[in-house]
Amino acid sequence: YASNTYTYTITKAGYSPAMGSITVGTTAYNMGTITLNEMAYPPSGVQALEAAPNVNITWTAPDPNAVNITESFEGDTFPPTDWTQTILNTDPPNTYGVGGTWTRVGAVALTPAINPQDGSWQCMMWWSYSHQDEWLMTPQFTCPPNASLTFKGYIFLGSTNNDHYYVKVSTDGGTNWTVIWDAVAVGGGAYSDYTVPFNVSLSAYAGQQIKLAWHADDPPSADGMWNVAAFDQVSIGSPTRTITFAAEEMEIRSAGPAATFHSTNTTGMEFTSKAQALGLVNEVPVITHNDRNDRTLLGYKVWRLLEGQEENEPAWTLLTTNTISATAYQDMGWASVPDGMYKWAVKAVYTNNVMSTAALSQAIQKLTQIGTIAGIVRNP
Repeated sequence: YASNTYTYTITKAGYSPAMGSITVGTTAYNMGTITLNEMAYPPSGVQALEAAPNVNITWTAPDPNAVNITESFEGDTFPPTDWTQTILNTDPPNTYGVGGTWTRVGAVALTPAINPQDGSWQCMMWWSYSHQDEWLMTPQFTCPPNASLTFKGYIFLGSTNNDHYYVKVSTDGGTNWTVIWDAVAVGGGAYSDYTVPFNVSLSAYAGQQIKLAWHADDPPSADGMWNVAAFDQVSIGSPTRTITFAAEEMEIRSAGPAATFHSTNTTGMEFTSKAQALGLVNEVPVITHNDRNDRTLLGYKVWRLLEGQEENEPAWTLLTTNTISATAYQDMGWASVPDGMYKWAVKAVYTNNVMSTAALSQAIQKLTQIGTIAGIVRNP
């Protein structure tokens, strides 16, 4: 249709996708030439260690087999392997087997039923009258280039009760978290269509070590979430790559005392929202094969950059004019750089002069100590 704006995605196995938007007027629109770049896997685990007067940089070679992440909670244990869970609410399971924190359940026989979207199991939690601050976190992984997170969710969108179902990302092992998706911000005032996946871009974190978390956070009144939530069929990767988490081992941390679970009325009816239980509303619940295009890894190139210049590659200082084959490099120019906070970037170099996205180290401070000490020596 004319006079509309459209988004597009162009993909081909072995290449990074091209995405953008166009505004079509009343005449034919020429999109011109669009180039897809070859997919190149980045190194990971870049570490910088000051060994005055130099800095030693090390990293791990790219592992294409490690860049595959899917999870549908089909394993025998929960949370899945290397995932972690923070449990505050300890409400016991209700008649559907769902409690007040994230847990693995099968089909939930409401009308209509809330069914897993991939296999026989899904991840779900119920609302409560007791405090809920529930986390389910992935293991740490290297974010692929141009990656996105997709997941299917049965989640109430646009809650007006100051409770949030978030997806968050951490780049420091889980110490700090940034919101990348919020069911309140999506809006709509209804449960999402469980069959339609949500898509969240992770392109800003390409090459970095990250964790993801599904976080249910109740209002400041600490009296629980207002609606149930379920999600399934988690996939992380580019359109031509998928990341796979295993699903066996678990680690659970309990963060709070036991509480009483309330989710039924006097007739034993289960409600999918607190507002429905309180009589405020009358709700009816609304209910990769990946091609591989191999290429040869030739080596690596290393840059030094000031912290804050991560997105400004022209400002980086190239330290390796020629491609190096080792997974370590010694920055011997460290002694002469001005004071500041510095990071190091490493890219993998492939045939046809294809380079990966940069993997970045932690920051190191360069601080030149200057001054005068005066005093009297009183003891040898």
